[in-house]
Amino acid sequence: MAISSCDKFDKEMCDVFGLKHVRELTINFKAGEIATVTAEFYPTVDNIRQVVPILRRFNLIPNENEDSTIEVNEIGNKHTSFATI
Repeated sequence: MAISSCDKFDKEMCDVFGLKHVRELTINFKAGEIATVTAEFYPTVDNIRQVVPILRRFNLIPNENEDSTIEVNEIGNKHTSFATI
Protein backbone atom coordinates (compact mmCIF):
# COMPACT_ATOMS: atom_id res chain seq x y z
CA MET A 1 0.00 0.00 0.00
CA ALA A 2 1.51 3.31 -1.05
CA ILE A 3 1.07 6.25 1.27
CA SER A 4 1.80 9.82 0.26
CA SER A 5 4.29 11.80 2.31
CA CYS A 6 1.61 14.32 3.26
CA ASP A 7 -0.36 11.76 5.26
CA LYS A 8 -0.42 11.95 9.05
CA PHE A 9 0.41 8.24 8.97
CA ASP A 10 4.08 9.02 8.20
CA LYS A 11 4.48 11.27 11.21
CA GLU A 12 2.69 8.89 13.53
CA MET A 13 4.86 5.95 12.44
CA CYS A 14 8.06 7.99 12.90
CA ASP A 15 6.86 9.06 16.34
CA VAL A 16 6.25 5.42 17.31
CA PHE A 17 9.91 4.61 16.57
CA GLY A 18 11.27 7.88 17.98
CA LEU A 19 12.62 8.97 14.58
CA LYS A 20 13.13 12.57 13.50
CA HIS A 21 14.19 14.17 10.22
CA VAL A 22 13.32 10.98 8.32
CA ARG A 23 13.98 10.87 4.59
CA GLU A 24 12.66 7.35 4.01
CA LEU A 25 10.91 4.79 6.21
CA THR A 26 10.24 1.22 5.08
CA ILE A 27 8.25 -1.22 7.20
CA ASN A 28 8.07 -4.84 6.05
CA PHE A 29 5.50 -7.30 7.33
CA LYS A 30 6.15 -10.75 5.85
CA ALA A 31 4.01 -13.76 6.69
CA GLY A 32 5.69 -15.96 9.29
CA GLU A 33 8.61 -13.54 9.84
CA ILE A 34 9.48 -10.76 12.25
CA ALA A 35 8.52 -7.28 11.05
CA THR A 36 11.50 -5.13 10.02
CA VAL A 37 11.90 -1.36 9.87
CA THR A 38 14.50 0.43 7.74
CA ALA A 39 14.92 4.19 8.21
CA GLU A 40 17.06 6.74 6.42
CA PHE A 41 17.29 10.03 8.30
CA TYR A 42 19.37 13.17 8.52
CA PRO A 43 21.53 13.21 11.67
CA THR A 44 21.70 16.32 13.80
CA VAL A 45 24.93 18.19 14.46
CA ASP A 46 24.94 16.71 17.97
CA ASN A 47 24.57 13.16 16.52
CA ILE A 48 27.63 13.72 14.32
CA ARG A 49 29.68 15.07 17.22
CA GLN A 50 28.84 11.95 19.26
CA VAL A 51 29.91 9.64 16.41
CA VAL A 52 33.47 10.99 16.14
CA PRO A 53 34.78 9.62 19.48
CA ILE A 54 33.37 6.20 18.58
CA LEU A 55 35.09 6.28 15.18
CA ARG A 56 38.36 7.19 16.88
CA ARG A 57 38.00 4.47 19.54
CA PHE A 58 37.64 1.82 16.85
CA ASN A 59 40.48 3.36 14.81
CA LEU A 60 38.21 4.23 11.91
CA ILE A 61 39.61 7.76 11.74
CA PRO A 62 43.08 8.99 12.77
CA ASN A 63 43.62 9.55 16.47
CA GLU A 64 46.42 12.07 15.99
CA ASN A 65 44.34 15.21 16.69
CA GLU A 66 42.02 13.98 19.43
CA ASP A 67 41.38 17.42 20.83
CA SER A 68 40.66 18.99 17.46
CA THR A 69 37.11 19.88 16.60
CA ILE A 70 35.22 18.64 13.60
CA GLU A 71 33.73 20.94 11.01
CA VAL A 72 29.96 20.63 10.80
CA ASN A 73 27.96 22.59 8.26
CA GLU A 74 24.21 22.91 8.28
CA ILE A 75 22.84 23.31 4.79
CA GLY A 76 19.29 24.39 4.04
CA ASN A 77 17.03 23.97 7.00
CA LYS A 78 18.37 22.88 10.37
CA HIS A 79 17.30 19.30 9.69
CA THR A 80 20.05 18.67 7.14
CA SER A 81 23.60 18.48 8.50
CA PHE A 82 26.84 17.46 6.86
CA ALA A 83 30.12 16.85 8.63
CA THR A 84 33.73 16.77 7.54
CA ILE A 85 35.81 14.70 9.92
